[in-house]
Amino acid sequence: MIDMLEDNLRPIDCGLMESVLRLDPPILQGSEKVELAFQGRKSHITLFTTKRVVFIHKERFLLKKTKYTSLPWDQFVGFSIKTAGHIDFDTELHLYTELHFFPLYDL
Repeated sequence: MIDMLEDNLRPIDCGLMESVLRLDPPILQGSEKVELAFQGRKSHITLFTTKRVVFIHKERFLLKKTKYTSLPWDQFVGFSIKTAGHIDFDTELHLYTELHFFPLYDL
C-alpha cells in the first residue's frame, strides 16, 4: 500500500512486457530481451533490457499518448545503489551519463 502513496516502482512480469513490446508497438530489437521490468503508480514503466534502459510514460487523461525514452547501456558511465534503511523502505538506483561541460569563461 505504501507504494501507491509514493512513486515507488514494483516489479512486473518481464515475459509479459517482452511479448507486448514485440507487438504493440514493436520497439524491441530482434535479439533484445527484457531482463527487469518495473511499474509505478501513474503508468510509469521502466525496463532494463540486454541493450538499453527504456522508460515508458502513459498519459491517460486528455491526449492518451505514450512517451518512450530509450538510453543504450554504452551511454552510462556509472551507477550507484542505495539500499533500504530503517526509515526508508525502498532501494534506490541512480544511473549516470557523461555530462559535457562547456565553460563560458576561462579561469
